Amino acid sequence: MKRLLFCVINQTKQKYLMLKLSHLSIVILGLLFIASCNEPGLIGSDLVEDEQVELLFTDTLHPQISTVRGDSVRVYSPNISTLSQYFIGDFNDPVFGKTTAGLYFRINGPDFNPGFLEARNVDSMVVILDVDSATSYGSWFNSYAAEIYQVTEDIDDDEDFYSNSTFMTDMVAIGSSSGFTPGAFDSITVIEAVDGKEETQMRQNEWRIKLDDAFVQDFFASDTNVFITDSAFIEKYKGFFLKPSNETPSILALDFVNSNSAIRIYYHENDTTFRSRTFFFQTLIPNYTQDYAGTMIEPLLNNGDNNDSLFFVQGLQGLEGKVILPDNPFTDRVVISKAELEITMADISGLNPDLFNPPAQLMIYKEADDSTKLFVDDLLYVVNSSDFSVWFGGTPQENTTTNLTTYKFNIGAYLSKVWAGEEPSEVYIQIHQRWQIASRAAFYGGNHPTHPAKINLFYSLIAN
Repeated sequence: MKRLLFCVINQTKQKYLMLKLSHLSIVILGLLFIASCNEPGLIGSDLVEDEQVELLFTDTLHPQISTVRGDSVRVYSPNISTLSQYFIGDFNDPVFGKTTAGLYFRINGPDFNPGFLEARNVDSMVVILDVDSATSYGSWFNSYAAEIYQVTEDIDDDEDFYSNSTFMTDMVAIGSSSGFTPGAFDSITVIEAVDGKEETQMRQNEWRIKLDDAFVQDFFASDTNVFITDSAFIEKYKGFFLKPSNETPSILALDFVNSNSAIRIYYHENDTTFRSRTFFFQTLIPNYTQDYAGTMIEPLLNNGDNNDSLFFVQGLQGLEGKVILPDNPFTDRVVISKAELEITMADISGLNPDLFNPPAQLMIYKEADDSTKLFVDDLLYVVNSSDFSVWFGGTPQENTTTNLTTYKFNIGAYLSKVWAGEEPSEVYIQIHQRWQIASRAAFYGGNHPTHPAKINLFYSLIAN
């Protein structure tokens, strides 16, 4: 018989335990673990109803945690919608090293007759990027610079692409911008075409990169057949690459969903009529690289599975915490009522959590045989709920007395299977939707002398 038994306490038993230990919040676990009761008859309901099972608690079990590099993440698929935000920047983080984010993109074919190209006095061709102030990371009152290159390699938009995907480009940029400084109170003056007239408008958080005259001339000198079909247009203009060209202490988020982001041509039809034509972005493929050379993180990445006193998590394709859950320490059979993995944010110089917000949601995954990451059972049961964090946890909780921030995860269903030998003890802590989140955080590991990661375990023992 298995040494570990896990079953769900029904509502009658929940009421009994709540009366006995009203300060313990076990009702949530009763609901959360309904799906994981696979051997309820082995304990016997009479044990609880006859008050023969005592609910115990310990927080002396400590997991082993190390820092590992995250895998590349899928950032484009023909079957998924556009991401909420895309990042651009060469971000020099005082703790996490360098994160470089660029963006490959294509534009849609023209919606006009090729005759449009004739007898027009072209003023400019401009890449317009809406900056998302809410999801940019760090202080964005900095000066940013970027360049745009033409892609020379076919991009098959029927394929999936990952955050480390790259495409060949020309060596010479076709446009550049420097000195762009976004900010909540910054605005720029632009001239837009409205009803054939020039209209002065004020725009906030809009980055405009003018394409070089040589490219514009080549664009308008193209054979008219290029503009007849999308396929002909894409064959000529395979794509573009937006590349950061200066180092900054933050990273910008770009909005391509509800925004004015596009490539726009401004032209005069005659001396008085001013118009514009717009090409919208499509097939957006972000590219991320993260370099930890010379940081305090670099030696931890070579530690293997050592139980470190610190570990780090990071968005995009950054860092994860590899957790090895503790072995079952009990000789008697144990019934898990609730198990929480609790981790505490570390206080490290340079983290500056007031400027660099910690992750809003962390998740726990297990690794399948093919190395893909899957939700642990406790998360799988509730992840489709709009308020799954209420049941699973994984959100920052600040203790105003200690000024410490902790994250707690309900893992009772998974831990029970680990102790039964049905699941591996290794799990991974990742930032939720990390492919479009730039946040990061440091935590005390299982080996920290003061605030070690721990398991808050509510359990009962059944004598053999």
